[in-house]
Amino acid sequence: MEKIEIKPINWQEYLEVRDLYHSEDSLKFDDPERPAPTMEDDIKVWNEIVPAGKLIIRSVRKKDGSICGIVNAFDIEMDKKSCEIGIIIFPKNNWNKGIGKVAVPAFIKMLNNEYGFIKFKAMTNVFNTASRKLFTTSGFRETGITKDGSVDWVVMEYEIQG
Repeated sequence: MEKIEIKPINWQEYLEVRDLYHSEDSLKFDDPERPAPTMEDDIKVWNEIVPAGKLIIRSVRKKDGSICGIVNAFDIEMDKKSCEIGIIIFPKNNWNKGIGKVAVPAFIKMLNNEYGFIKFKAMTNVFNTASRKLFTTSGFRETGITKDGSVDWVVMEYEIQG
C-alpha cells in the first residue's frame, strides 16, 4: 500500500494539479451533466469559500511530496460537528493502489483532531462502485439514495464513537 500524507495545499500548488483534478477521468464518476468548474469558479472558491470556513481542502501526497489527490470537507456544520467529505485521486494510473484507503481515514482523523468533527457524510454516484467500496472499507455505511438532477447518489455516513 502506498505511503501517503494529508497536507495543506496552496493556490499555486492547486493550479499545478488543477487540470488533473478536473480531468474527464476524475469527473466521469461525478455528475456527467455538470461541466468542470471554470477558473473564475476556482478563484471564488479560494478567495471566498475557503477563507470563510465553508470548505476545507487538503492535498494527498506521496512520500516524494508529489500531489496525487485532493480531499475536501464541505457542508460544514460546526454546531453538529459534522461535514461531508470528498476525495479525488489522480491521475488515473494512481487508482486501485490503496491511496484512498489510507487517505480517507487520515483525512477523517485530521478533521477530528483539528476541527472536532465526529459525523461524516459522503455521497457517491450509484455507479461508482470503487468509491462505494472505499467508503465502506473506511467504516461508512450506506444510509440511502438521493437524486440530484439526473444522478442517483448513494448517501454514506460515518460517526466516530466515544
